[in-house]
Amino acid sequence: MGAPDRKWGETPVAFVVLRSGSQIDAEALRVWVNERLGSLQRVSSVVFVDELPRNGLGKVLKTALAERVTA
Repeated sequence: MGAPDRKWGETPVAFVVLRSGSQIDAEALRVWVNERLGSLQRVSSVVFVDELPRNGLGKVLKTALAERVTA
């Protein structure tokens, strides 16, 4: 999901649902992910959520996620 950014206009944010019993620090996950992505794909932050918001058909509601990063 893209979040507003003063310098770039928009910057990637990762929404992550952890598996039951899993634990990881958001910064450690961000570093791990960015080591594996190209420079234009790197995420600026990681947001942990209990579940991704979905519509009746099971599609992720990107607008609901966008509201979380713009609020």
